[in-house]
Amino acid sequence: MALFDYDRDELKPSIISAHGLKQEVRSGASRKLDQKSKNAQVLQNVASNIYNYGSGGNANTPDIELRTDKFTNLNIDSGETLEILSKKGAGLLHTLEVVLDNPYGAVYLEVDGYKNTTDGVGETPAELLLNNRTTRVDGQFWVKTVATDGTFTMMYTPQKPEPYTEQLKVMVSNRIKPSRDVFGHSLNYTSRGGIPTPIKTDFMGGGFYSHTALKEANMATIEKAIAKPVGSSVYSVDDTYNQSVFDSNNRLLGTGHPYQGQAGKPTLTKNSEFDLTTGTIEFATVATVGADANAVAGPTLAGSSNFPGTPATPSYQNIFIYKDTSKDSTEVATLNFDEATGVLLNESNISADAQTTLTVDTVDATTKFNVGDIILDNTGQRIGIVKAVTATLITLTANNIVAVDNNEILRKKSSTIPKVGDRIYFRNKGTVYFPGVVQNIFRYNRSGDTGSDGWISETTANYGDSTGAHCFQVSPGLRATASVFSKTSDSADETISFGVVTTNADTNPKINVKGLFIKRQTVVGSES
Repeated sequence: MALFDYDRDELKPSIISAHGLKQEVRSGASRKLDQKSKNAQVLQNVASNIYNYGSGGNANTPDIELRTDKFTNLNIDSGETLEILSKKGAGLLHTLEVVLDNPYGAVYLEVDGYKNTTDGVGETPAELLLNNRTTRVDGQFWVKTVATDGTFTMMYTPQKPEPYTEQLKVMVSNRIKPSRDVFGHSLNYTSRGGIPTPIKTDFMGGGFYSHTALKEANMATIEKAIAKPVGSSVYSVDDTYNQSVFDSNNRLLGTGHPYQGQAGKPTLTKNSEFDLTTGTIEFATVATVGADANAVAGPTLAGSSNFPGTPATPSYQNIFIYKDTSKDSTEVATLNFDEATGVLLNESNISADAQTTLTVDTVDATTKFNVGDIILDNTGQRIGIVKAVTATLITLTANNIVAVDNNEILRKKSSTIPKVGDRIYFRNKGTVYFPGVVQNIFRYNRSGDTGSDGWISETTANYGDSTGAHCFQVSPGLRATASVFSKTSDSADETISFGVVTTNADTNPKINVKGLFIKRQTVVGSES
C-alpha cells in the first residue's frame, strides 16, 4: 500500500547530487504534499470526465475505486451517536441517503473543512421540513416528503460529485430525551442536545390511531402498526401547542414530534376483568360532566378547561363504563375493579395510620398478593401498597391509610386496572383511543348500596360497597368525542378492550435507521 511506501522513503539515505555539492533530503512533509498533489490530480481527471463527458462516475481504475456503503435496520439508543463512516483520504462524494423512522434523528456530515453544523450535532428532518427544504439543494441536505411507512429520507446530492482530499465523516445521533408524557399530558416541552424543539406537543394524549384493515389484529400487531404506520397516519393530536416555543425567541424549532416510530412504540396492557365480561363505554365531551341515558349527571370535573387546557391546568373528561347499552348508571355493573381474597386480618383492630404490618390467616397471603399490589379493606378503601408478603404477614410501604378490624376480609385491586397517574387506552376494533392520564376513579353508589346515592371516588368511604357504573376521569381527554361502543360477549377479546399504556419513550426512545447509503469514489491507497 502507498501508506507503507511513504514510511520506507522516510528511511532512505540522502541522495548525493551529480555535482557532489548538495544533499537532497526528501522530508515526510514533502512526500505528503506530493501525494496530496497526486490525489488532487487523480480527482481532477475523474471529475473532468464526469463533468465534460458524462462518464467515469462508476469508474474502477488503478487510481480510483468506486465504493458503495450500505447499512440497514440500525437501532440507536437515546443519548448515543453512531459513527457510520470516518475516513482520512481523498475521493469524490456522489450521494448520501439516510432513511430514519423519526424526524428528530440528527445526521452529521463532514467533508474536509465543511461541516453541516458547527456544533457537531448535525441536521434533522424536522428542521428541514419546517424550513421547506424539500427539493434538491447543492451542497446541503434536503429531505423528501414523508414516506407511506412514516419514514423520513435525508439526501445529500451535490449536482456534481464533491471532491475531498483529507476527510469524510458521517454520524447519526439520537438525542431524544425519555419522557412519560407520550400519550399523557404535556404542553411545555424542550428538546435537549442541540436538536430542534417541536412546535407542538402532538405526541400527548387526546387523539387516536386508526387502521381499518386491523380490526381483528392482535394487540402486538396494533403496537407495531402505531410505531410503523404502513397504510395509516402517524399518531398526532390536533389543536395542541408547546409553551416553550412562545417563551423563547432563539430556540431551534422543528415540525412533527420526536416520539414517532420506535421512540414512542406503545405497550398496551389490557384489563383482564373487562376482558372476561361485558359492558358499554361512553366518552363525555371534554369540559362537561356528561350524563347517562336517564340524565344522571357524571362526577364533577376537577378542571373545566377546554381541550387541551394549559400546562398547569389541563382539560378533563369523564369516561363511563356501563353494564350494557341501556347506559344506566344505577344498574349493577358486571365489571369489578377489585376482588375479595379470602385473606383475613388476624390481630386486634388497627386504627388508621398505625402500623406497616398486617398479620393475616385463613388463606396463604402469598397466593393472593404480590409486591406492588394495592390492598383494600372490605369496603374497597385503600389500606396501602404491599412491600413484602409471607403466608401470614403483609408488610406495607407506609402505615395503613384506613382502620382495619380483626377478621375483616382483605381485598385487592386488579393489577391491570389503570390507577391514578397511569395513561389509559380504549380499543374499538381498528381504532385505539388515547385519552390521557387517569386523575380519579369513581363508581356509582345505588340506592340499594351502603351510603348516599351518587358517584363515589375510590378515595372515599363506601366506594367498595358501590355496585353501579364506573367512571374514569382523565386529562386531557379526547379532543374529538368518540362514539359509544360495547363489548357484548364475556369471551376474551383483544379487539374491544381497555387498559394501561406504557411506551419505549418512558426509558429509552430509540431511533431506527431503516437505511443508509453512501456512494463515493476514493483514490486508491489514500484512505485510512
